[in-house]
Amino acid sequence: MISSNKTLAISNEDDCDLNLQPNILGTIDHSFSTAFGMWEIEYLNGLIYGVDASTLRLYVYDAVTGVNTVNYTLPTLTTGIATDGTNLYTTVATGATPNGTIIQLDLTGNEISRIHIPIKAGVLNGLAWDGNYLWAYQNVPSRLIRIDYDTGIISRNITSPSVPHGMTWYDDLLWVENYGIDQTAAINPLTGAVDYVYSAPYHFDSGLTNNGTHFIQSSYAASPYEISFSEIPSEPGDYITQSSQFSTNMLDIAYDGSDFFFTENRTDWIQKSNSVTMGISDVWSNGLENVGITVMDDILVVSTINAPYNLYTFTKDGTMLANHTALNVMLKSLDYDGTYLWAMGADNILYKLHPTNMSIASQYAVGNFKGITYDYVNEVIWLVSSIEHKVRYFDLAKEQLGNNHLNLTAPISPSEYGLEFDGD
Repeated sequence: MISSNKTLAISNEDDCDLNLQPNILGTIDHSFSTAFGMWEIEYLNGLIYGVDASTLRLYVYDAVTGVNTVNYTLPTLTTGIATDGTNLYTTVATGATPNGTIIQLDLTGNEISRIHIPIKAGVLNGLAWDGNYLWAYQNVPSRLIRIDYDTGIISRNITSPSVPHGMTWYDDLLWVENYGIDQTAAINPLTGAVDYVYSAPYHFDSGLTNNGTHFIQSSYAASPYEISFSEIPSEPGDYITQSSQFSTNMLDIAYDGSDFFFTENRTDWIQKSNSVTMGISDVWSNGLENVGITVMDDILVVSTINAPYNLYTFTKDGTMLANHTALNVMLKSLDYDGTYLWAMGADNILYKLHPTNMSIASQYAVGNFKGITYDYVNEVIWLVSSIEHKVRYFDLAKEQLGNNHLNLTAPISPSEYGLEFDGD
């Protein structure tokens, strides 16, 4: 689910799925068949323009009906297509290398102009328009380059994390289709960092574009060939996706900026997963029946299901550091705001604790909630209600529950539990 363009992760205490942003592209809203596999596609004004990398055809499809309304002839074979909202741009996939040629076309495939980008090796594949510049994938060396079409100057280059086919620009990120591994990566164009990795809906996804409300992808190498539409979640509380995890009954979630940590119901396991790929990087036993977990500075704080309900601190690889006598109540979820440790009690009390000795600084009767998380952007504590299938917030300034809430659009049955804000 999402909140104000920020992301919350929710775990389910009764199965092994984590609802998280990876796989915004994996659920197909609707699709239509194509006679040939489209290597790359572009959307403009209700039409989808496609190229197949093996003929000189420029295919044009009605984005609503899927009808192939017309085909035009291209000047060269191409593996990349983009639009600036008026004209089309294509790469050149034939001839001697290096070949950095980009051709500007009108919407019927007629050449308007061409430029030659001064690359020293390889060819250009894939194109995207960011509103001012073209982005292209140069296969040797494997990098993404930003190009001023008017001057031919490369103004930025980023080492590519994969071998992309399709490319598109959305929400100030460069999205690339990682052909053959069924993934799409969202790349920060300023840092080159991979912000997200998503599963793709097909095997051998190739083309990628968007129309502002949907991501649009094409299958290339495997029949049946299709172009599919996946709605982009945009409303607070929208369910985006889920990612299977090792744990069978996950409870609380913690996040340290690069990894997630999970507790599992009625076990002594702690699971660690990479926050981008959600791949499991470590699982270890601490000898306790864990319930709540959070990252405090550079250590893990864990609460337990059984009396005396102490709080324990560990290194991130499982070495116990301290055992703190805490409250005479089970603490279902934990989070740290940089100053205080917050705990959701089984007695329906939200506790604010001093992190040095775990003594109570304040306490608030908030009702029956499970997972909690601190949102440092809005300076609130979010709380998940598995009874109402809602996320509420606790206003730290007013020291009370806020009136607004997020309805979970795809409630987990029978209950949501862990909740974590990742700041992004």
